[in-house]
Amino acid sequence: MVHVDGRFLDGDPRRLEEAVAPACTEPETLLLIDTFEQCRPLEAWLREMFLPRLADHALVILAGRVAPDAEWTLDPGWAHLCTALAVRPLDADR
Repeated sequence: MVHVDGRFLDGDPRRLEEAVAPACTEPETLLLIDTFEQCRPLEAWLREMFLPRLADHALVILAGRVAPDAEWTLDPGWAHLCTALAVRPLDADR
């Protein structure tokens, strides 16, 4: 598993690429980019340039407070690969 916190990225694609590099070589890896709303400027680059280079059978989770860009579902190449799930806030008692 490769976990990246978007709060610590500065919008530079090279920085994100360094952080997630192991996902490019490890088949069946899980890539979790948390606080993805901080990475919004990189979303098109991620979709068009980076994700197609991931190792076989990788699973990517983009977790954030803002839904991903509509291009994920409008692009025929990505539409059948993406699922957006809204998660309710956690109960304060838990």
